[in-house]
Amino acid sequence: MENRYFTIEEMVSLPLLRNPVINPAGNRVAYIKMNTDWDDNEFRSQVWVYDAEKDFSYPITDFKTESTVPSWSPDSHMLAYLSNAGKSGEKKRQIFVKRSPEEAAIQITSAPDGVDSYRWSPDGKGFFYLSTPEDKAIKKRKELYGDFEYVDKEYRTRCLYYVSIDKAISKFEETLKTPKDMRKGQDDKEVETEDLAEKLFCSGGSYYSQFCNNTRFQTGIIYCCSAS
Repeated sequence: MENRYFTIEEMVSLPLLRNPVINPAGNRVAYIKMNTDWDDNEFRSQVWVYDAEKDFSYPITDFKTESTVPSWSPDSHMLAYLSNAGKSGEKKRQIFVKRSPEEAAIQITSAPDGVDSYRWSPDGKGFFYLSTPEDKAIKKRKELYGDFEYVDKEYRTRCLYYVSIDKAISKFEETLKTPKDMRKGQDDKEVETEDLAEKLFCSGGSYYSQFCNNTRFQTGIIYCCSAS
């Protein structure tokens, strides 16, 4: 067989793997797989899981549904990730959890402005997450004049929230008792939930931008990164 170089199309079509996350039990690895969607002319990222015991890999979402930022629960039983949800044209990144490959994903948050970043609570019963609410005055101006900003003069406040997963999971399990064609959800893998989050605090010009790898939760105090 004659040696040849890859074509540009073949090189672009090669999948890229990144961000491996091993569960605490050490038997499964979640990672991001980015593929080329030639039909829509874009790259798509999806969370995949490799099960070491079964020597098998599988995607968490279907090819057209992007998913990112995988994170295992402290007990290794659930995998959380971020994926867009909402009405067409108004989709925002929300937290979902998956309990098994066969079961539908459970939407935990319905943050109006989406989720910027998140962390499991140490007890595995909820999530702390950051979101950036849109200022009402800026939103109204955008509707009238389009999207623009005053550089170094406008700062958006970032807020920290906590959401318990118990209510979302209970609603999900109740929904499964409803006939499939009567369910409120995008498909059988996503069941919508109401906004159940509790706002903890917001910051001003120098805001909390993300959770660090060394983010700590102690006696109700949360230590996280800040950016000026």
